[in-house]
Amino acid sequence: MMTRRNFVGALAALTAMAGTGIGTLLMRPKVAVKEIGPEVLTTLEGQAVMLRSPAGAHLPATVTGVRTLRTRSVPGAPATVQMSLLVKARDPETKAGLYRLESDDLVLDTLHFMPVGRSGNERRLEAAITRIV
Repeated sequence: MMTRRNFVGALAALTAMAGTGIGTLLMRPKVAVKEIGPEVLTTLEGQAVMLRSPAGAHLPATVTGVRTLRTRSVPGAPATVQMSLLVKARDPETKAGLYRLESDDLVLDTLHFMPVGRSGNERRLEAAITRIV
């Protein structure tokens, strides 16, 4: 009979041999909203991702664009970084809402996505984040 210690050791060996297989599924870092920055978002561009709603829906999608705009501080207003994450869902009729974005490498905390563009194949979902720096 296999003990828990033997099982964990076997799982560690399997993960080491598989390279990215089970290890990346179990060890993907979760990025909280307050930690999302341009350096995190740019790594997602062009990747296939999964949008997961709080209700349990799993929607395959692709990150089609990441844009960052930095503004300087002026008297009375702080410097900001505005980030936009554009995602094309496989289903063009995907509704606006809260989704957690998961890629092979990481998991972004729940963001609010809004549809932008024309209906049909041109439709994208956009999450906008503004940071005071």
